[in-house]
Amino acid sequence: MAWHSVKEACQMAQKSRRTLYRDMARGLLSYGVDDSDKRVIETSELIRAYGELAKVAQPESEKMAHVGTDDDTLKLAHTDPQIVALVAQVEQMNQQMVEMRSELQEYQRLLTHQPDPEPSSPPKRTFLQRLRYLFDPNA
Repeated sequence: MAWHSVKEACQMAQKSRRTLYRDMARGLLSYGVDDSDKRVIETSELIRAYGELAKVAQPESEKMAHVGTDDDTLKLAHTDPQIVALVAQVEQMNQQMVEMRSELQEYQRLLTHQPDPEPSSPPKRTFLQRLRYLFDPNA
């Protein structure tokens, strides 16, 4: 990560100069000292202390020493036929997994299904019904 002056750090963290110096004094924000005895703060330290940093415009665009910047990678990903085929294959496999899970749930439901009691067996009588039968066999 890069080292930044207090002024740059204020812009990136969107905090006042006073806040940064107060946090440095309390030990909440670590800093270093450059050759001219000025305080400098590392980017990762700003992120640790204050979270996501603001996008600060850079005066010049950075030159890349290699091909394959983010824009080139995105363009390549959409045009490379192997990648397109692999993405289609993954989507197809995901669809098959969804179908298999639903089949599995159906099989589990069928396996755990309890059959209905047999209708041929006479219904069980309550105590009062049995008592009534003893005294009146026609009931």
